[in-house]
Amino acid sequence: MLHHEAKREVEEAIFESALDFTILQTARMMHNIAPAWNNITRSGMYVEPFSCDVPIADVDYDDVAEVAALALTRDGFGRATFELCADGMLNRHQRAALLGAVIGPRSKPDPARCDWLQKAGITDPYEQEARARMFRYYDDFGLQGGNGFVLRSLLGLEPATFQQFLERTVRRLNSANA
Repeated sequence: MLHHEAKREVEEAIFESALDFTILQTARMMHNIAPAWNNITRSGMYVEPFSCDVPIADVDYDDVAEVAALALTRDGFGRATFELCADGMLNRHQRAALLGAVIGPRSKPDPARCDWLQKAGITDPYEQEARARMFRYYDDFGLQGGNGFVLRSLLGLEPATFQQFLERTVRRLNSANA
């Protein structure tokens, strides 16, 4: 994926430096559902710009933030790279079923692909190409991962599941609207 090539160059420069560093490589953020949340709750359709059938590994941003805080405040994280993801991988059908359990039975995956780049207002040619390549990659391979061992070990507790993330999101939204 194009954006990973740029990250790799930065990581190589960091590795070759005398800097004390901690690199957190994350799976897809569960929070990526946020831009579509209103549409999902309004229409019941869960649309993404890649196949409904491919498994995607992801991670809760709150878990990543906790590891980042630990890396900044505790010894033992220096000169290290950690791949962070929650256990398991879900396709959009499975995510829609969990959404249905949390926000209502109307949630279902929409096999139609949204014209995401235009809807998101992404006009930078590099960013358009990076996203297009990423979505083609997801179509072909999904986003493999789903081993929460590293994240669990660093947190000292179980990483959040997608369902837990959804339940917490609904609670936060309800509190904000109360």
